[in-house]
Amino acid sequence: MPGAIAAGAVGALVIGLTMAGSPASSAAVNGINPVRVQVDGHPANSGFLTFVERNVGIHANESEGTVAMGGDLLIDSNYNVAAGSPPVFDTIQPSGDARPTYLYVGGGVQWLDTNARVQVHNQGFTKIADTSTYDAFDTDNNGAAVNYRIVEDGASYLDVPPAIDGTTRQSPESIASPAADLLDISDAFVAYRSITDDLAACAATVQLTDAQGNPLDEITPGTQGYVHLQQGVTNVLTLHPGELGNLSELSFRDQPSADTPLLINIVGGGYDGVFPNLAGVSGAQAPYMLWNFPDATNITARQNSATVEGTIFAPNATLRWLSTGNIEGNIISVNLQHGGRDENNANELHDFPFQAELTCSDATPTPSPTPTPTPSPSPSESTSPTPSPSPSPSETTTPTSSPSASSPAPSSPAPSSPAPSASESSAAPVPGQSPSSSAGGLASTGGPPIGPLVGGVVLILAGSAVLILRRVLNRS
Repeated sequence: MPGAIAAGAVGALVIGLTMAGSPASSAAVNGINPVRVQVDGHPANSGFLTFVERNVGIHANESEGTVAMGGDLLIDSNYNVAAGSPPVFDTIQPSGDARPTYLYVGGGVQWLDTNARVQVHNQGFTKIADTSTYDAFDTDNNGAAVNYRIVEDGASYLDVPPAIDGTTRQSPESIASPAADLLDISDAFVAYRSITDDLAACAATVQLTDAQGNPLDEITPGTQGYVHLQQGVTNVLTLHPGELGNLSELSFRDQPSADTPLLINIVGGGYDGVFPNLAGVSGAQAPYMLWNFPDATNITARQNSATVEGTIFAPNATLRWLSTGNIEGNIISVNLQHGGRDENNANELHDFPFQAELTCSDATPTPSPTPTPTPSPSPSESTSPTPSPSPSPSETTTPTSSPSASSPAPSSPAPSSPAPSASESSAAPVPGQSPSSSAGGLASTGGPPIGPLVGGVVLILAGSAVLILRRVLNRS
């Protein structure tokens, strides 16, 4: 009876440890738009196409969408903001402002090129928090009403360039008002950094193939990969930076859409190179494609990169876009350099903001708990006749001349029940699980290696129970 109690206690411990070490898996992402996730009651990016935590350096070309930054605007060339058609999404419009803000600067202006002019189109307003870096006007030198103009600190309305010119009237007081209650860049990037990790955990569902449909087990320089999408679900393609650099083209057999979005995870570090040509997709599909760079702190797109269809989601990285191709989607990054003094032909940012919701499962789900069977009652408690003990596989069938600790001597009276064999004792592995497989499952979740410890504790306690059983039986 004491042996039965000990065995039952060990069995109960095995169940408890097994259940505690096997949490059920959950979805990594469930129906969210990563760019427009709600923060403080509004979209995290407040509708801006380019949304940067710190500084933006403009060295070439234009953005056909809106631009917001938490730090400084570094003006190093002529530039257009919100050029072309009106922006897809409205942005912040504080009470008292006649128009939404299309250029938002949470810091100040650095006037690097004294010949540069920035123009804000479509009657968009501008906000610049650090008033020590500029002067603003909505009247000319004669006092006549004019569209707003922002110049270097201490300069006059006519002392241009450099300048930021609006296409509507806006008062200097409005320009200086940061409207912080409508836009919180710090909180947004806290959310974005959590989301980028969640997206990176999504299980890959897209396997690149060659032109004949054979899976590409290796992506060597110059590889042309073909993309097949499953309709009606989020599709996930996972690449390492080296694989991205080796691709010459991604050719789409199926096109992303609102209910068939494509998440491209670039995992394992930053990127410095060219983006591959994207065949079979264009601006029409760009709102349903998102390039996630969870591990990158620096991303550089070199000249001759192809146009990137989709949003670049890199909330931990500085993005340097030096390419002659466009970005057709949102930019979410720590810093942004658009063009460079040595690469003045960098191309445009196009207003195709991300407009899909992503749902995916974790790439490393933990198996659901498997209960350990309750140990069967000790044979000494059974009311049925007790059979003569048969030797266990570990015991010898040759009679011994004296009793041993592992088996009774043949001359001794038959015990009421046989000592449990190795296969019958409570030290047996949990069905469908072994100490090694338990450890492997836990390690895949990124948690500490609890499995080996649990297995060791179970074996020690179970072994003690077996010794207790045998001593009790020998005494009887």
